[in-house]
Amino acid sequence: MNRFVNEFSKYAGASLARQVRFADYLGDRGFSLDLDAGQARFGDDLVHPVQLIGLEVNTSWTWAWHNPDSWFDDNLFAAAKRVKSYGEQHSLKELTTGHYELTEFNGFVLAMFAAGICDGGFFYRCPTAEGSIYFLVNDVPTTVDSKLPFEQIAPMIAQTLAGFDVQHRVFAEAFLTDQGFSLEKDPNQLRAVTPTGERVMIEFDSQDRISVLKQSTA
Repeated sequence: MNRFVNEFSKYAGASLARQVRFADYLGDRGFSLDLDAGQARFGDDLVHPVQLIGLEVNTSWTWAWHNPDSWFDDNLFAAAKRVKSYGEQHSLKELTTGHYELTEFNGFVLAMFAAGICDGGFFYRCPTAEGSIYFLVNDVPTTVDSKLPFEQIAPMIAQTLAGFDVQHRVFAEAFLTDQGFSLEKDPNQLRAVTPTGERVMIEFDSQDRISVLKQSTA
Protein backbone atom coordinates (compact mmCIF):
# COMPACT_ATOMS: atom_id res chain seq x y z
CA MET A 1 0.00 0.00 0.00
CA ASN A 2 1.24 3.49 -0.83
CA ARG A 3 2.47 4.98 2.46
CA PHE A 4 1.36 8.49 1.54
CA VAL A 5 -2.18 7.35 0.69
CA ASN A 6 -2.43 5.36 3.91
CA GLU A 7 -1.37 8.29 6.09
CA PHE A 8 -3.48 10.80 4.17
CA SER A 9 -6.49 8.51 4.59
CA LYS A 10 -6.34 8.99 8.37
CA TYR A 11 -7.08 12.71 7.96
CA ALA A 12 -9.00 13.01 4.69
CA GLY A 13 -12.57 12.72 5.97
CA ALA A 14 -12.21 14.99 8.98
CA SER A 15 -10.26 17.58 6.98
CA LEU A 16 -12.87 17.70 4.24
CA ALA A 17 -15.67 17.94 6.80
CA ARG A 18 -13.89 20.84 8.50
CA GLN A 19 -13.60 22.64 5.16
CA VAL A 20 -17.36 22.30 4.67
CA ARG A 21 -17.97 23.81 8.10
CA PHE A 22 -15.33 26.50 7.49
CA ALA A 23 -16.99 27.51 4.22
CA ASP A 24 -20.28 27.93 6.10
CA TYR A 25 -18.48 30.08 8.67
CA LEU A 26 -16.94 32.37 6.02
CA GLY A 27 -20.05 32.61 3.87
CA ASP A 28 -19.56 34.83 0.84
CA ARG A 29 -17.02 37.16 2.46
CA GLY A 30 -14.12 38.38 0.39
CA PHE A 31 -10.62 38.16 1.80
CA SER A 32 -7.26 39.87 1.88
CA LEU A 33 -3.92 38.43 3.00
CA ASP A 34 -1.25 40.39 4.88
CA LEU A 35 1.83 38.18 5.24
CA ASP A 36 3.81 40.91 7.00
CA ALA A 37 1.22 40.89 9.78
CA GLY A 38 0.61 37.14 9.45
CA GLN A 39 -3.12 37.71 9.12
CA ALA A 40 -6.02 37.17 6.77
CA ARG A 41 -9.11 39.36 6.78
CA PHE A 42 -12.44 37.93 5.66
CA GLY A 43 -15.03 40.56 4.95
CA ASP A 44 -15.23 43.48 7.36
CA ASP A 45 -15.59 41.49 10.56
CA LEU A 46 -13.24 38.49 10.63
CA VAL A 47 -9.48 38.66 11.15
CA HIS A 48 -7.45 35.50 11.76
CA PRO A 49 -3.76 34.72 12.17
CA VAL A 50 -2.40 32.46 9.44
CA GLN A 51 0.50 30.12 8.78
CA LEU A 52 1.72 29.31 5.30
CA ILE A 53 1.47 25.74 4.00
CA GLY A 54 2.82 25.94 0.48
CA LEU A 55 2.63 27.23 -3.08
CA GLU A 56 1.20 25.41 -6.09
CA VAL A 57 2.28 26.69 -9.50
CA ASN A 58 1.03 24.78 -12.54
CA THR A 59 2.07 21.20 -11.71
CA SER A 60 4.71 21.98 -9.08
CA TRP A 61 4.56 22.28 -5.29
CA THR A 62 6.83 24.19 -2.90
CA TRP A 63 6.50 23.81 0.87
CA ALA A 64 6.57 27.06 2.81
CA TRP A 65 9.59 25.91 4.83
CA HIS A 66 11.65 25.62 1.63
CA ASN A 67 13.78 28.78 1.36
CA PRO A 68 11.41 30.94 3.43
CA ASP A 69 11.72 34.69 3.06
CA SER A 70 13.76 35.88 5.99
CA TRP A 71 11.79 39.10 6.52
CA PHE A 72 8.67 37.20 7.60
CA ASP A 73 8.12 36.09 11.18
CA ASP A 74 9.27 32.51 11.85
CA ASN A 75 5.81 31.62 13.16
CA LEU A 76 4.47 31.99 9.63
CA PHE A 77 6.30 28.77 8.73
CA ALA A 78 5.63 26.81 11.93
CA ALA A 79 2.81 24.70 10.48
CA ALA A 80 4.78 23.74 7.38
CA LYS A 81 7.76 22.76 9.53
CA ARG A 82 5.48 20.62 11.67
CA VAL A 83 4.27 18.86 8.53
CA LYS A 84 7.88 18.27 7.50
CA SER A 85 8.62 16.75 10.92
CA TYR A 86 5.62 14.43 10.50
CA GLY A 87 6.96 13.43 7.10
CA GLU A 88 10.36 12.64 8.59
CA GLN A 89 8.79 10.50 11.30
CA HIS A 90 6.68 8.55 8.79
CA SER A 91 9.17 8.47 5.88
CA LEU A 92 6.94 10.47 3.53
CA LYS A 93 9.06 12.11 0.85
CA GLU A 94 6.03 14.12 -0.29
CA LEU A 95 6.19 16.05 2.98
CA THR A 96 9.98 16.35 3.24
CA THR A 97 10.94 17.33 -0.31
CA GLY A 98 10.93 21.11 -0.54
CA HIS A 99 10.00 21.45 -4.21
CA TYR A 100 8.74 18.85 -6.69
CA GLU A 101 6.39 18.14 -9.57
CA LEU A 102 2.86 17.01 -8.70
CA THR A 103 1.91 13.88 -10.61
CA GLU A 104 -0.53 11.90 -8.44
CA PHE A 105 -2.30 14.60 -6.40
CA ASN A 106 -2.56 18.38 -6.09
CA GLY A 107 -2.03 21.18 -3.61
CA PHE A 108 -5.53 20.80 -2.18
CA VAL A 109 -4.67 17.25 -1.07
CA LEU A 110 -1.44 18.44 0.57
CA ALA A 111 -3.30 21.26 2.32
CA MET A 112 -5.91 18.78 3.62
CA PHE A 113 -3.12 16.56 4.91
CA ALA A 114 -1.33 19.50 6.53
CA ALA A 115 -4.50 20.72 8.23
CA GLY A 116 -5.08 17.25 9.67
CA ILE A 117 -1.53 16.96 10.95
CA CYS A 118 -1.76 20.42 12.55
CA ASP A 119 -4.43 19.51 15.12
CA GLY A 120 -7.33 19.55 12.70
CA GLY A 121 -6.93 23.06 11.37
CA PHE A 122 -8.68 24.94 8.59
CA PHE A 123 -7.02 26.05 5.38
CA TYR A 124 -7.68 28.56 2.65
CA ARG A 125 -6.61 28.65 -0.99
CA CYS A 126 -5.50 32.06 -2.23
CA PRO A 127 -5.34 32.27 -6.06
CA THR A 128 -2.37 34.14 -7.51
CA ALA A 129 -1.35 35.13 -11.01
CA GLU A 130 0.85 32.03 -11.23
CA GLY A 131 -1.03 29.49 -9.11
CA SER A 132 -2.28 29.23 -5.54
CA ILE A 133 -1.01 29.90 -2.02
CA TYR A 134 -2.38 27.62 0.68
CA PHE A 135 -2.38 28.69 4.31
CA LEU A 136 -3.80 27.56 7.63
CA VAL A 137 -6.32 29.83 9.34
CA ASN A 138 -5.99 29.86 13.12
CA ASP A 139 -8.14 30.98 16.05
CA VAL A 140 -11.38 29.90 14.40
CA PRO A 141 -14.20 29.65 16.99
CA THR A 142 -14.45 26.21 18.60
CA THR A 143 -18.08 26.00 17.45
CA VAL A 144 -16.70 25.57 13.92
CA ASP A 145 -15.48 21.97 14.04
CA SER A 146 -15.53 18.85 11.90
CA LYS A 147 -18.81 17.47 13.25
CA LEU A 148 -21.51 17.03 10.62
CA PRO A 149 -25.23 16.34 10.99
CA PHE A 150 -25.92 12.61 10.80
CA GLU A 151 -27.67 12.91 7.44
CA GLN A 152 -24.43 14.28 5.92
CA ILE A 153 -22.21 11.39 7.05
CA ALA A 154 -22.88 8.96 4.20
CA PRO A 155 -22.74 11.71 1.53
CA MET A 156 -19.40 12.89 2.95
CA ILE A 157 -18.03 9.36 2.77
CA ALA A 158 -19.20 9.06 -0.84
CA GLN A 159 -17.80 12.51 -1.72
CA THR A 160 -14.40 11.67 -0.27
CA LEU A 161 -14.22 8.35 -2.09
CA ALA A 162 -15.20 10.01 -5.37
CA GLY A 163 -12.75 12.89 -5.07
CA PHE A 164 -9.64 11.49 -3.40
CA ASP A 165 -7.37 8.48 -3.47
CA VAL A 166 -7.78 6.93 -0.01
CA GLN A 167 -7.43 3.54 1.61
CA HIS A 168 -11.13 2.89 2.20
CA ARG A 169 -11.00 1.07 5.54
CA VAL A 170 -8.42 3.41 7.08
CA PHE A 171 -10.39 6.44 5.93
CA ALA A 172 -13.78 5.13 7.11
CA GLU A 173 -12.57 4.13 10.56
CA ALA A 174 -10.76 7.43 11.13
CA PHE A 175 -13.61 9.58 9.82
CA LEU A 176 -16.36 7.84 11.79
CA THR A 177 -14.26 7.95 14.96
CA ASP A 178 -13.74 11.69 14.44
CA GLN A 179 -17.52 12.09 14.07
CA GLY A 180 -18.12 10.51 17.47
CA PHE A 181 -19.13 6.99 16.44
CA SER A 182 -18.23 3.85 18.36
CA LEU A 183 -16.92 1.14 16.03
CA GLU A 184 -17.43 -2.59 15.77
CA LYS A 185 -14.99 -4.16 13.30
CA ASP A 186 -15.17 -7.44 11.42
CA PRO A 187 -12.91 -8.58 8.55
CA ASN A 188 -15.50 -7.61 5.94
CA GLN A 189 -17.72 -5.18 7.80
CA LEU A 190 -17.62 -2.01 9.88
CA ARG A 191 -20.55 -1.07 12.12
CA ALA A 192 -20.62 2.39 13.68
CA VAL A 193 -23.12 3.82 16.16
CA THR A 194 -23.53 7.22 17.82
CA PRO A 195 -24.39 7.69 21.52
CA THR A 196 -27.96 8.50 20.41
CA GLY A 197 -28.32 5.36 18.30
CA GLU A 198 -27.76 6.49 14.70
CA ARG A 199 -25.95 3.78 12.73
CA VAL A 200 -23.68 3.44 9.74
CA MET A 201 -22.90 0.03 8.25
CA ILE A 202 -20.12 -0.51 5.74
CA GLU A 203 -19.14 -3.67 3.90
CA PHE A 204 -15.74 -4.15 2.25
CA ASP A 205 -14.83 -6.23 -0.78
CA SER A 206 -11.81 -8.50 -1.09
CA GLN A 207 -9.57 -5.47 -1.76
CA ASP A 208 -10.80 -3.62 1.34
CA ARG A 209 -12.79 -1.18 -0.76
CA ILE A 210 -16.25 -0.06 0.34
CA SER A 211 -18.89 -2.05 -1.51
CA VAL A 212 -21.97 -1.31 0.64
CA LEU A 213 -22.76 1.84 2.64
CA LYS A 214 -25.94 2.17 4.69
CA GLN A 215 -27.11 4.49 7.44
CA SER A 216 -30.14 4.43 9.72
CA THR A 217 -31.55 6.58 12.49
CA ALA A 218 -32.28 5.37 16.00
